[in-house]
Amino acid sequence: MGEETASRAMVAAHTAVMRRQFALLGSSRLPAVRGMERIWCFMEAVRAAQRGTRLTQKDLYALSSGALSMATLSRAVADGVELGYLMQRPAPEDSRVRLIEPTPLGLRRLAELAPEAMEELRAVLAGEEEDSTPAAG
Repeated sequence: MGEETASRAMVAAHTAVMRRQFALLGSSRLPAVRGMERIWCFMEAVRAAQRGTRLTQKDLYALSSGALSMATLSRAVADGVELGYLMQRPAPEDSRVRLIEPTPLGLRRLAELAPEAMEELRAVLAGEEEDSTPAAG
């Protein structure tokens, strides 16, 4: 795969993922402010659960390479809790530390959306997607 082809595939895949995220945000009852952060916090919680590891707000801060403030992460996690996709519980060794986990509702919603999202990503990576970019007007 040539450099230009790889670049085009990367841009197409990233754009497809972001468009899917915006579609999810559009179906949320919360405003889009911090929407990408909410989705990212949820996905990191799912990954931690799949790996059998714990996730805290400090972990999210480290995983974001410091790009997201603790305040932004706190609000994004609180939004995820309000939507019913995330839950927080005290860590057994220190009740001041809150563990962040996906809820059964969040996992069911992810399972509903995953097949279509994976097919869309497969098509993008295979170069089969149709460009749905609106024409400049």
